[in-house]
Amino acid sequence: MKISTSLNIYSPFNIPYKEKIKRAHNCGFSVFDFNVCDRENDFYNCDAWRENIREIKKYADSLGVTFYQTHAQMVRDDMNVQKTVSTESDAAIKKSIEASAIAGAKWTAMHAFGIKDKGARIERNIELLRPYAEFAREHGIGLAIENIPERLYWYDEIVNDNNLSTADDLIAVVDVLNAELGNVGVCWDTGHANLVDNLSQYDELKKLGKRLKITHINDNKNQNDDHLIPFYGSVDFYKIIQALREIEYEGTFNYEAHYFTSGLPEELVDDAVRFMYKVALHLCGEDK
Repeated sequence: MKISTSLNIYSPFNIPYKEKIKRAHNCGFSVFDFNVCDRENDFYNCDAWRENIREIKKYADSLGVTFYQTHAQMVRDDMNVQKTVSTESDAAIKKSIEASAIAGAKWTAMHAFGIKDKGARIERNIELLRPYAEFAREHGIGLAIENIPERLYWYDEIVNDNNLSTADDLIAVVDVLNAELGNVGVCWDTGHANLVDNLSQYDELKKLGKRLKITHINDNKNQNDDHLIPFYGSVDFYKIIQALREIEYEGTFNYEAHYFTSGLPEELVDDAVRFMYKVALHLCGEDK
């Protein structure tokens, strides 16, 4: 299982994207999550974004590193959709999917939609996600629907309500869309799953099986979405690794653990990133 990280580990620091790639590569990583939804990405928030991403991919190729996955744009509309996604948000999501394809990623993670009417959340997510799965297929990339706790708090604000939080929820949506389009799978966020009471991540991953395409590896203490690295919270990562091996998971062990580095002085960040890589090696074995 290859070891990967989102480049949002450098998000709080004013570092050019190519420099983020080089520094993370020097710390041991050779596979990355191309996180275009970070707000400070000047290369993306401009008219020349397509050309800029092509140039970044060219640079990554020169280093021998790859972008296996990305994160689609997160928008306010994924927090309790009433009827439709706004025109502005729709354009932002599609832009991020196209950007993911230009970067050469195989999969982009997309949050499921929070739906006020809990009884309708499966049907409505199928309807709302279908256009993005179709758009992703047109661009030669897969769409991986991410598990989101039913009630997710960020800074004491409820930002998602009645979402797809379990394997059964995700399967009900993904199986329909993948049967239609052939490019839809699951992104499993270990931190999000840890915010669901009485949920065995081992059992959930076994249930997902080959539907699981990518991961967001992070830890918390079952209270907040802390995005820390393994062993800094209460997630049992040995059981997660066991499940990933038993289902013959083909994706990467991909960190989404930006709060582990965000509070550090910049001169200490690379040391923390090297430690992240060592922790992943401990869990996964050699990066093959």
